[in-house]
Amino acid sequence: MSESFDFVIVGKGMMGAAAARHLSLTGARVALVGPDEPDDWANHGGVFASHYDNARITRTIDNDPVWARLARRSIERYREIAAASGIEFYYEVGCLIAAPAPGGGFDYLERVELARDRLGVEAPLIAGEYLVARFPWFCFPKGYAGVHEAQGAGYINPRALVRAQTVAAEKSGARVIPAEVVFIEETTRSINVSTIEGHTLCAGACSWRPAASRSPRRCCQGRSI
Repeated sequence: MSESFDFVIVGKGMMGAAAARHLSLTGARVALVGPDEPDDWANHGGVFASHYDNARITRTIDNDPVWARLARRSIERYREIAAASGIEFYYEVGCLIAAPAPGGGFDYLERVELARDRLGVEAPLIAGEYLVARFPWFCFPKGYAGVHEAQGAGYINPRALVRAQTVAAEKSGARVIPAEVVFIEETTRSINVSTIEGHTLCAGACSWRPAASRSPRRCCQGRSI
């Protein structure tokens, strides 16, 4: 069976699912190809992700201003993705960055405060007995303080995020094919993607998220980059 698309995205993980959602919103014909999580991890013989974790910290404050702004833009879109898919994946429980209090020989929290102020994030410094009273379930070393980013921070479930992005992409018209890709052929006019189940997908553009053991390669508009 052969199908034609504007874009074929190989790899149904965090990057691939997000790319499919964005591209499908433009009205492009999009195929998202990749196997689902294995039902039996111990005896699974095919490809799967390097890890299946359920929680990753998300926050805005960071010394790298580019990373921080990209994080903020992502966090601002979480509610939109959840609403479009009906799948919750973001938990705004806040983020506490704790370290030796400012004024000593370790300037980490001073740098965190500078990053906070540069970004305009509401995240007060809590020190001493106030830190212990605010977070009694932690055992802080003596002399510690913390910068508490209460809003726009917490954690996401990346597996749920992949499901949400995939569902949202499908609702926007993307074709989701839960199959393993076994062959990619580039011609002068198109790129052909073959799956282990026998699907052949023809695309004018193809984004490839290869397994770690393969050489990285990505294709765009029928040309290899």
